[in-house]
Formats: sequence, structure tokens, C-alpha cells
Amino acid sequence: MKNIVILGLGEIGGAVFEEIAQHPRAAGLNLIGYDIDPNKLKPHDHDHQANVTYSATIPKADFYVICVWSTDQIINCINQIKAISPDALICIESTIDPTAIDMLRRDDIVVFPHRFNPNDLDHKIFNLDRLIGGHNPKTVTIVKKFLTRFMKRKLIHEVSLEVAVLAKVAENAYRAMEIIMAQEIKKACDSKGIDFNELRRAMNTKWNIEMHEARTGVGGKCLPKDLALFNKMFPDFKFGQFCWDCNEEFKKLYQ
Repeated sequence: MKNIVILGLGEIGGAVFEEIAQHPRAAGLNLIGYDIDPNKLKPHDHDHQANVTYSATIPKADFYVICVWSTDQIINCINQIKAISPDALICIESTIDPTAIDMLRRDDIVVFPHRFNPNDLDHKIFNLDRLIGGHNPKTVTIVKKFLTRFMKRKLIHEVSLEVAVLAKVAENAYRAMEIIMAQEIKKACDSKGIDFNELRRAMNTKWNIEMHEARTGVGGKCLPKDLALFNKMFPDFKFGQFCWDCNEEFKKLYQ
């Protein structure tokens, strides 16, 4: 695969673009960045190992990496790609609504969900454990071979398509629920005049306890979105919705 297009140059896509473009083994690749916002192209206009260009429209290529925000945007990208390059392979780094997984049961799509953590050098794009899954094992093998140009093979863990999609959502949902549990303990402590932070420090001296901080409620973009997607996938999982309701109440009290 020589002609690579990164679709979406936001926080995740921009990081993917830079890590590939600057990698020594990117030499010889024709790497193209695309975003509907032209301002997203400017930060990447500097020297790279790859042959880098930018495009105002989705160009023809043999490999696409989708790094957009929503599942609707993912579907739109797939449809545009197939109209331009019917034989191209697609790798999706974006978070996907697990209830829409049927759209991914195709021979030309692989899911490789990001675990990028902003401002964390130990957990960027290619230096941490990642999951990969797809409908066609041969396609997964091809994409894995490409990825090992930029990361160690032992960091790529092959799982089923369903698990690759759900794990990304469940990871963030689980973290959100852990934080919300800490928030509820803080509320309980405050109601009795107990120092929550002292209690937290004391509990965390135990080897298998790591209680999170309780600040002003779970916010940001990813944790609320993924907890909502998890609750959508499992509507009978009442604890997930209960946690979110608790979080909304906590925010009203502590923000």
C-alpha cells in the first residue's frame, strides 16, 4: 500500500498523520491528509519522511484511515471512498456505535480503534497495545503487516470484529463508571463530614484498589459519548444509565 489517505485531521487523525509522516519507514509512501476544515491542514505543513500532500476532496487511493468523530460520519466516508476507489482497503480508528456493526461486515474494512491519550507520550498512536478486528481475516493480516512498519507486532492484538468495536466503547464506559463510583463515595463522605481525599489516599495504599479522583463530574467528549453508546447497546444494563443519572446529579452539586 503506497497511497494512504488519512480522513479527518482532528485530535486523533492529526496525530495518526504526523506519526506516519515522520516515521523513518514512511519513506516512499504517498501520504494524503484530508479534512472538511482547511484550517486542520495547516499544522501539518512541515518536513516529513513521507511524500505528503493535502486534498480539499477525498482523493483516490488504495488505503484509507478514517479518524472522524461520529458513526454517521464514518458511514458517509465509507460511501464516498467506495464511489471513488471501489477496491481500496479501509481502516477505522474512530469510535463506532456498536449497534451499527453490521455495516462493517465487509471484506474491505478493518477496525483498529485508537487509544490515544492527549499529552501522554507513553500512550500515543503506535507505542501502546491496540486491538484489531475485521470480517475478513485476510484483510486483517494485510493491514497488520502495514501497521508493523510503524509499531511492534506484539502490540497488535487480533480479536473478533464485534469485540474490537465494543471494547473501545466499553473501555471508556468502564472508566466513566469507576469515576462516577468515586463521586458517589465523595457525596457520601461529605454528607457525614468525612474527608474524602484522605479516605481515597488511605484506600489506595491497598495493592488492588485505585480509586479515582472526584472532581466536578465526568465531562469532556469521549467518556460521556461512549457511556451513552454502551447504554444504547445494552438497554437492559440499568447500572450504566443509573451511573449517568448519578453523574448529572453530582455535576449540579459540585460544579
